[in-house]
Order: sequence, then structure tokens, then C-alpha cells
Amino acid sequence: MYISILSSLQKLLSRFDILQEIVNPVAQCDNFYRSYDDGLFCKQNELFKEHEICLKIGLYFDDWESVNPLGTARKKHKISAFYWVLAS
Repeated sequence: MYISILSSLQKLLSRFDILQEIVNPVAQCDNFYRSYDDGLFCKQNELFKEHEICLKIGLYFDDWESVNPLGTARKKHKISAFYWVLAS
């Protein structure tokens, strides 16, 4: 099954509370990491430097088997799943 990221983002960003989190992010802190924005890679990234408001999407991939409790490496019948999350 495929669910479009673009349509999911449109629905997600149509919510006022979520849109406000994107437009008005939490201030960064130099002493510890709270989010991706606090990391050195994000601070040095040219795209994030040029654009004040920018969506950061984290992508994840996982293989799983619904009938095998021992793990995904035991059989050849597995299901692949992709996940995404808005990074702040």
C-alpha cells in the first residue's frame, strides 16, 4: 500500500497548531541537543541557512515479518515499510 507523502503533509500542515510549530520553532540551545536543529550538520547546512522556514523530513525503513517472532533475517517472506516524521 502506498500513501502519498505530499497529501499527508498537506493534511498535516492544514492544522493550525502544527503549522505554528513549523513557522515558530523552539529556540535553539547551545548546551544540549533537543532536536535536529541543535546539531552541527543542521547549523552548517546551506539550505537551512538560506531559508528560515524549511521542512525537515526524517525517513525510516524497516523489514518485518508478521508471523515470525524470531526476527526478519530468519525467512525470505518479509514486508518492507517506510516511515517518515517531521523533524523539528
